[in-house]
This record gives sequence, structure tokens and C-alpha cells, in this order.
Amino acid sequence: MNIKNLATLIVLSSVVIIAHAFPSLTPHDNDATTIEWESDGSQNGSTAHNHHSTDDFNGWDNLNEPFSAFQCWDNLIRRLDTANNFDNGHCFVDETNQNNMVSYRFMGTNWNAQAQQRIREVFEVYNDVVGVGGNVTGLEYIEITAGTPEIQIFWENQAGENNGGFYRPNDSTLHFDNSMNWFFGRDPMEGQPGGIQNNQWHFFTVMLHEVGHATGFFHQLDAADVMSPPVGQPPNVFGHRYFMGLDGDTLDGVRSLYSQPVASLISFSCHVTSEAAWNDYITQATVANLITPPNTTVTYSWSWGDGSSSTSIPPTTHGYVNSSPWDMYYNVNLTVSAGGESQTEFCGQVYVGGQG
Repeated sequence: MNIKNLATLIVLSSVVIIAHAFPSLTPHDNDATTIEWESDGSQNGSTAHNHHSTDDFNGWDNLNEPFSAFQCWDNLIRRLDTANNFDNGHCFVDETNQNNMVSYRFMGTNWNAQAQQRIREVFEVYNDVVGVGGNVTGLEYIEITAGTPEIQIFWENQAGENNGGFYRPNDSTLHFDNSMNWFFGRDPMEGQPGGIQNNQWHFFTVMLHEVGHATGFFHQLDAADVMSPPVGQPPNVFGHRYFMGLDGDTLDGVRSLYSQPVASLISFSCHVTSEAAWNDYITQATVANLITPPNTTVTYSWSWGDGSSSTSIPPTTHGYVNSSPWDMYYNVNLTVSAGGESQTEFCGQVYVGGQG
């Protein structure tokens, strides 16, 4: 379970490539909010920049950090770190566009069907990592069955290397040894009587580790981390170090390496118009271009500016009464809430004439 030919990591190309989000190339502290994302890899662009946490990647060869990175995916562009500086930025994969998803493909023939299924499940484990604390995490792997993928996966006899599998960064390939005695159950205590045997390798754990490399992470020393080798090997060799999911450090690493902060996951516009009938005024309130997190309940909270509020679903109306001799102006605001997020927008000003 290792990274092959790490010395062959290539220097980042100087060619300017437009992608969804480049990490800043300007050296900065992890909590530096003034450093901007870059639209082309060299010039400051969007002001949306922040790290998921203050944890420091501190170079891919510092094994004492909670996580460290030597590469990352910027949509389909694989950015390699030869200067130990991934504590200075992130990458991002646009999950809303299939053309930007990082593809993998099973190469060759005579694949074990159980191995393929577990590999698909592990990629989904990484896909399912979600952002927290106001960050959106963008990482999406997709399987293809034809064409050239970003990640090629091989099922082959590795001629006695006895490490189960490895990731090779110079060509982004995953290799698994079909001659090993694999246990393909996800839970090492289930399946055959007594669970995994003393001479078996836990395939799911090995795959979590190797896809961690493909995602961009180097080895760590903390035995509680899936990126700390060796993992998944027979219990009579290195003990019971099995993982059925990502540990907390690796989860935070994915979030930090593939995160993009957003002001809100909710956006919309609202508008008010008024009709007068003597001292009674009716305002018509509408909402347009509403975007909310998927599969969430949406609620509305109107502030009509006259001390009253409502939770009416738009389009809606509100009546104003002004019995004073003075003209009045009321500011209307709408707060939309969904999925634990809220966003407030100014909808407009309502004029209510006086009775003078």
C-alpha cells in the first residue's frame, strides 16, 4: 500500500488553464482571508477564499500533520505539488457538471466482480464527503467504461511485491494484486464464519488508502488514520487495522483540500408593487430565481416594514393602512430558509400616502 515513483512527480505546467477554481499561488497562512482564489492560476480572481480549518498541510512529506497532500484535482486538471506548498491552496471539482467529474475505469479483463463493487463503494465514500462550516466541498469521481479516464485501475499479478496495491502518481494509475488472498466484505467481522482470516487482506481498507492517494493524500503516522500504513494487511502480520469508512483526519483533509466557501447556499430576488385605494394600500410581493439546497423544506419570513410579518408562500400580498396626514415609506425584506441555511434580501420600498 504505497505510492510508486513519487520522485517522478512533474512540475506544474506553466500553461494557463481556466478551471472552476484554482488555489491561490500566493503563499499565505491557512487563515488568511485576504488571499483570493485565482481564475487562471496566476492572477487574483474571485474573493471567495478560505480554508476549511486552520490545520496545516505543511508539505506532503511531513507525516506528523493530521493530513498532507501531494496532488489534487481541479476539475479534470491534476495539480501536482513538487514544492511542498499545498498548505497554500486548494482544488475543487464541480459536482454539478458531469464533464468536470474525475473519471476512473477498470482496465484489462478477468476482473473480480467483488473487487469492482468494493472499488465503486470506496469512490462513493469520497464522493459523499460534504462541506461544513459554510464551505462547499467539491469532489466527484465517476466510472466510465470506454475512453481514456483520469484514473486507470488494474487488476494484475504483481509478482510477489506483497503490498496489496499501490497508486502511481506519474500516470495516475491504481494497481491491485490479484494473487493476494483478499477478504472482500466491508465489515471484517461479517461474511465467512469468524470474519476475516489470519491470512487474508481486507480489500476495502486497502482501497480506502489507495484512493486516498489518488485523491491527493500522502502517508501519516497516526495509527487512527487510514493514510497511515500499513493498513488492511493480515491480522497476524500487522494487527487489526481495518477501516470501513474515512477517519476524522482524512475527512477534514478532503474538506480542506477540496473546499470552497460560499456566502449562502440560498439565492433569490424579490420584488414589491403597490396599489392604492384611498388610505388602504395593497402590495404584491413576488420571488424569482430561487435556488435552495436540494431535497430541503423551504420557508419564507416576510418583514413588511410596518411592524408586521408573515410566513406566506409567494406570490403574496400585504395590506397597509395609513390614517396619518403624512406620507409613509416601508422597507420590505424577505428571509428564505432551507437546509439549515438562511438568506435575507431587500425586496423594495412601499409608498403609502397620507390623509392630509
